[in-house]
Amino acid sequence: MIKRKEQKIEDTWKLDDIFTDVSEFDAAIVEADGIARQMKYMEGKLADANAVLEFMGMEDRLGIILEKLGGYAYMKVSEDGSDQENQLLYAKYVNFSVQVSEMLSFATPELMELGEGKLKEFIEDERFASYKVSLSRLLREKKHVLSKAEERIMSLQSPVGGMFSQSFDDLTDVDFKFQSVSGQELTNSTFSVFLHSPDQKVRRDAYLKYYKRYDEYKHLIARLYEGSIRQNVFSSKARGYKSVLDRSLYADDVSREVYLNLIQAAHKGFDSLHRFYEIKRKALGLSRLNHYDAYAPITVDFKKTTKYEDACKIVFEALSPLGKEYQDTIYKGITVGRWVDRYENEGKASGAYSNGGYKTLPYIMMNYKDDSYRDIFTLAHEGGHSMHSYYSVRNNPFSCYGYSIFEAEVASTFNERLLSRYLYDNASSDEERLYLLANEADDIVATFFRQTMFAEFEQKIYGIAESGKPVTLDVITKTYGKLLRQYFGSKVGILMQKASLEALRIPHFYRPFYVYKYATGITAACLLSKKVIEGGEKDRNEYLDFLKRGGSLFPLENLKKAGANLEDSSCFDAILSRFNEVLDKIEGLLDILQG
Repeated sequence: MIKRKEQKIEDTWKLDDIFTDVSEFDAAIVEADGIARQMKYMEGKLADANAVLEFMGMEDRLGIILEKLGGYAYMKVSEDGSDQENQLLYAKYVNFSVQVSEMLSFATPELMELGEGKLKEFIEDERFASYKVSLSRLLREKKHVLSKAEERIMSLQSPVGGMFSQSFDDLTDVDFKFQSVSGQELTNSTFSVFLHSPDQKVRRDAYLKYYKRYDEYKHLIARLYEGSIRQNVFSSKARGYKSVLDRSLYADDVSREVYLNLIQAAHKGFDSLHRFYEIKRKALGLSRLNHYDAYAPITVDFKKTTKYEDACKIVFEALSPLGKEYQDTIYKGITVGRWVDRYENEGKASGAYSNGGYKTLPYIMMNYKDDSYRDIFTLAHEGGHSMHSYYSVRNNPFSCYGYSIFEAEVASTFNERLLSRYLYDNASSDEERLYLLANEADDIVATFFRQTMFAEFEQKIYGIAESGKPVTLDVITKTYGKLLRQYFGSKVGILMQKASLEALRIPHFYRPFYVYKYATGITAACLLSKKVIEGGEKDRNEYLDFLKRGGSLFPLENLKKAGANLEDSSCFDAILSRFNEVLDKIEGLLDILQG
């Protein structure tokens, strides 16, 4: 593998647009520190509109600099984490941001003390037009903010509450050592790789060895998870929320109806989901599909090499339904615009992400491989995030350009849907078409059904805790086991003593009621992409307006304006219909290819 310094300049992201060297980075810290100290001087003086307006203006200036510092430092570590200068740079940013946070901790409580009437006056004042959204959000949170003394207690207790998640991470990521599989190391990261192996013996061996370790520590992990649940129940009740679910939905102003609609839609699709597993069983030539077989690929023989430059052209063509401006912008960005850090090098972080700021390019980190067809989808996916940032920056003030995760997953998955359609329509063989369809089916199962199963588990387990009942290992595994049987159906072989331990290994469960956003994201993306593909200019513009609004509206309202009303249960029909359509085509192609 090449070293970082051996990368061609045109294959790397243009970070010198942010800072050309460390001295500029340090100068930005000095500038930010000066602004923060000016803001600190205003403590106790946020009593009238002029003072608050001045403070919020400085807050914007500070936020833009901090965003540049954090983005730059994070991306430098991502491009080469083995470089000690990069590590030092990131540590410098983290330490400074903590200092700023402590210095300005007075601001929110002081603004809250102004009272509801005064905050509403500010919201109606034209001078506060750029801050209408942030002030509205602040006003919504007011009834859940405690007294200064109580807030201090909550703040002091917060690090203790976070120890459950940290202990889980340390135990499973650092202390856990698994037996090897086929001479290769088994870890939390490689487990999914083994489950995707075409060799059933490898899949089964990895599955049994993996859960053997969790079985040895199941009582401890169950206790950690129970502690996390109790902590979340305590903090939610202390702030006056009816439940942890209500607190989690409140921040984005999402109704319970959306959450329940999602679960109801998944149940409605059970017959199709069970059909998917039966199709996979037949395709794999198994007499019985087991839980450890569920992630094995239907197609293993299809291979295709695509150079990065050709992948960019494919993405450009695939996104034609979004119009020439969108196409030209993303194509320029991922080619000559140097948004993308393209290839692997020693010390580079794994995976991919988009990282755009208000005053920076919407950067993309990739580890593109010519022989990975899936990487074209990754490029389109991250490009969707970057274009979302691109449009939001150009249409909103800094205070409300940032959009929620709820919305972010729509923009990225939308692009994947367009890419899948384009590649299928232009495929050169039935093998390629089958690969694309199987890939789409797997995505729907993983992102819609699996994440909804997680969401339903959280709803049930928190319901048990909030009713005052104990959350024991037995309660956790039995609750999860029942859902496994529902979602996988009676024909899939499940070693329940092993499979139910999956409830103990999901790190997202320590961030309650988060995973459902992936499922709603793919739901909205499926519906909106269908509207854009089959509709006209009006449908396209409504979607582009959704991107342009950024964080200027709450997520549900923003999506509703684009044509996806998640409070209407029929909104979920599109993804279930598409899933059935994909399964029909897979069966047809398998009949042809298998004779």
